[in-house]
Amino acid sequence: MITLQSSLGIQFGKNYLRLVYLKKSLKAVALDAHALIHFPSDLPAEDVEKYLSQRISEFLKAKNIGKENIWIALPRNDFLLRFITLPLSVEENLRDVIRYELEKYIPFSEEDIYFDFLSLERDKETKKLKILLSVIRKPVLERYLSILENAGIFPLGVEMSSTALANFFLIGKNGTEENPVALINVERHGFEVNWVGHGMLTYSRATDFYSEESHEQIAQISQEIRNSFRVGFPLQVFEQGEGKGASGIFLSGDGTKDDLIACFANSKEIVSKVLFPEAFSSHLNFATSFPLSLSAGIGLALKGICRVPIEVNLLPPHLRKKIKKTGLHLVFSLVIAMLALTLTWGISSIVKERLQLRKVEREIEALKPDFLAVQKTQEEAQDIAHRIESLTSIQQSEFSKLEILKELSDILPSSVWITEFHYNKNELDLAGFATSASGLIANLDGSPLFQASEFTAPITRGFEGREYFRIKTKIERK
Repeated sequence: MITLQSSLGIQFGKNYLRLVYLKKSLKAVALDAHALIHFPSDLPAEDVEKYLSQRISEFLKAKNIGKENIWIALPRNDFLLRFITLPLSVEENLRDVIRYELEKYIPFSEEDIYFDFLSLERDKETKKLKILLSVIRKPVLERYLSILENAGIFPLGVEMSSTALANFFLIGKNGTEENPVALINVERHGFEVNWVGHGMLTYSRATDFYSEESHEQIAQISQEIRNSFRVGFPLQVFEQGEGKGASGIFLSGDGTKDDLIACFANSKEIVSKVLFPEAFSSHLNFATSFPLSLSAGIGLALKGICRVPIEVNLLPPHLRKKIKKTGLHLVFSLVIAMLALTLTWGISSIVKERLQLRKVEREIEALKPDFLAVQKTQEEAQDIAHRIESLTSIQQSEFSKLEILKELSDILPSSVWITEFHYNKNELDLAGFATSASGLIANLDGSPLFQASEFTAPITRGFEGREYFRIKTKIERK
């Protein structure tokens, strides 16, 4: 079998490591090797990284696997996900805009995290863009990268196990599943619920089991399915059974045993279609069957040999490298060599035309650096102009809180104490104490920043005879 491309997926779990190695030929994709490595329970925490590096190196050496095309998936609990909405106008400079707004959505500063995003939906009517923001803290990711570096591995990409599982399912279904599907990844001590709809991930959450009993685990998973459906598809009704609009369920992971699948399929807790790999694996073009536990690992490794629907990469840009397609290059080189041999039998006129063509190509190649330099300068100028326009529009859409506080400090008497400050959509609610509160409306409306100020509650006497007030004002430059 001629191998055109190969890819290795390394999936880190909470207490295990899974490796899946795929090979792609002209006819099919083959599961060439896989391994599951559990962390020894008696292994000291400080020795875990060294142990994992050694086991990965042993697997690569034993299976004669190269290190050029390796992809990494990390546990769902290591990531913070946010579904956010932005104006459609910022789409061209989306990464810069998200970076500018990042601290609105996460409790960390930009210096402490790595992030990537995925465009989920473009609504031209409302001019809104729905985004999936994926975030991981730098120390967490760098720990995994250190394990890989000690094994001589520099991966091409990093994502969470949920997106790898979703890619496995979406490639297998080939876009034929119209109804929402819950991808349930069951492990020893917990499970993930990931909802997929319209070819995209719409919800993801990891939860620990609170019982070891199968029937209680089924009840817990069923409850999470119902609750998460309302979040992922707020405008749809959860339909059960085998009807046309019924939602589907796909179970995978080490904890997905036959008895659990059977119990879940027959459970009265929730009635829904249970999907099996045989229902869609033909689209994966696999030469052999595979266990359910490898679903996420296969979805991860597929990223190295074909296009995937969900392209997310948390690997820092400066560490990314291009995919090497040695097998494809070899085939293309052989084809080119055969064509060259065929052309040598041509008539002399064809040879003369080729020589003339080469002369023209050399002249074009000589001018290429100048052309590329001019083109690059034009692209950089356009990019800078777009960034300035996008950032300026965001900056002008809302007033700075520092600007508001400075204006209040300038126009209000020194005897005024503000105890509450709420700013939302160009409206400001204030509360506090003053020696005399009746004149505050005039102070505010006299400012070029405030207008339509009014008391929202009667003035009352408070601490040490001071007057307690509540005021609402609109913020608009006059």
